[in-house]
Amino acid sequence: MWHPNFPQQAQASYSVDPKIIPATLTAETTVDTWVFQIDMSNSTGTAATITIQDAQGTPMKLFEAVSVPANGAVVYTNQFGRKFTGGIKWQSGTASALHGAIWATIKVS
Repeated sequence: MWHPNFPQQAQASYSVDPKIIPATLTAETTVDTWVFQIDMSNSTGTAATITIQDAQGTPMKLFEAVSVPANGAVVYTNQFGRKFTGGIKWQSGTASALHGAIWATIKVS
């Protein structure tokens, strides 16, 4: 996945393999990131919330406390890539409830 705003030499494919989304706001990248897909699944019997935002001084949030249903999943896709300035951060509202994976392109300078 290449983003058209950067020459290919200035970007790299990036992915976060499926993992437990932490219960504290945690950075997965620390450089400009264009996200093409995020998969989130809830392995518990109750709904759990997810917050996903960029790392600007005043963060722009993709999701803020959005509910992922019990034993369900939410998939976010954007064929053009959604920019997360300064990186992408995420947080589960319930410890060990949500699993997630990310497919993106990052700026490498």
